[in-house]
Amino acid sequence: MTDTLAGVGWKRLRAETGRNYDLGVPSLVVDVEVRAGPVRLAIGTEHEARLLVPLMPGERFPAIDDTNGLELRDNVLLQRGLPVRFIDLTCRGERLEAVFEKVVADIIRRLGTGGEPARGIEEAITDFRSLLVGANRDRPTLEVALGLLGELVILNRLLAVRNDAWDLWLGPTGARHDFRGGGRAIEVKTSLRAQSRTIEVSAIDQLMAPQDGSLHLAHLVLEFDAAGALSIPGEAERAQRIASDPGAVADRLAMVGYVPELANDWTAYRFGMLSTEFYSVADGFPRLTPASFAEDPLPAGVSRFRYRVDLDFASRFRVAPASVDGLLEEIVACLNP
Repeated sequence: MTDTLAGVGWKRLRAETGRNYDLGVPSLVVDVEVRAGPVRLAIGTEHEARLLVPLMPGERFPAIDDTNGLELRDNVLLQRGLPVRFIDLTCRGERLEAVFEKVVADIIRRLGTGGEPARGIEEAITDFRSLLVGANRDRPTLEVALGLLGELVILNRLLAVRNDAWDLWLGPTGARHDFRGGGRAIEVKTSLRAQSRTIEVSAIDQLMAPQDGSLHLAHLVLEFDAAGALSIPGEAERAQRIASDPGAVADRLAMVGYVPELANDWTAYRFGMLSTEFYSVADGFPRLTPASFAEDPLPAGVSRFRYRVDLDFASRFRVAPASVDGLLEEIVACLNP
């Protein structure tokens, strides 16, 4: 933590627990006012750093398309029993806070000149966006790149069926399955040629179908190719070009660390496609599920583990290539019309 005004303020708020505050949240007034009142530093329920800028009734809220690393909310808090509308800007992670301090300092400076709150915040975030992105993202690993590329390939096949199929893509959110519509789900696994018939499963319920539903496994086999047609920037651009809501696709990409400003970090990973196969994950498929341990549960304190599946033992569950398009159409059909 630096010794900026914002940094000192958040440190003080975190240290002063148990106090009553007039907004119902820990906050400190800074020496800058806008038309609706004083600007404040604040902290959230998990001690995350926040900036609160009051707005007059009907005053414009910032139009920010991409707030990587930040959460921007149009919030109403009670001040001495009266509702006050705020631009509520929150830092999403401790790693970003040093950068967030600089953004807040720039916002306060701009607001101190008497400018419109929404415009001051828009300009400050635009100026610091690349810095925020760089501080929030690590260079992608091969494992992350393979996983994302596989999901994007399947996403683009679903989008080719219907351009709002992006709504089925749940992998970046940490959901159990990468794609889900109603009771139908698809889990995607991507392998390199060296281990092309073996997949790694990262959770005991990952190969368990939704209740009263069905699960299919999409297995992609790639090989490194410096001139290969498959790359994450290429597949990401294609998805956003096809999708009915490109911003929603961009939001999901950002969740796993892909943003256009860092596209060069991902271009080292280029591949050629060797094969794409789909499997029906049903009774008899080689897998572990919670039911596998019904009589002999996991030891106390063990909650998760990884295991490998050799798909040579799942050949009878393979979906005929001629049936794959119908399978994709069925999951897309689960979307609301």
